[in-house]
Amino acid sequence: MEHHKHDRSAAERAFRESLERLRETLETPKKAASDVPPPVSPANEAELWEDAIDDIERFLNARHPQDSDSE
Repeated sequence: MEHHKHDRSAAERAFRESLERLRETLETPKKAASDVPPPVSPANEAELWEDAIDDIERFLNARHPQDSDSE
């Protein structure tokens, strides 16, 4: 029976801590909209990947220009 009381006390303590963290989260001021980057749409994400690949290819070609001739 003592084991169940200990479990209940631990569960109650964890529950109260969770409620306290939730309260703190809700009371914390939100970041200004200008601080948050806009979400990336799938179309924009594809463009970002393509730009990144182009940048990597340019970098690799600049480091090893002779390798780009053999392709």
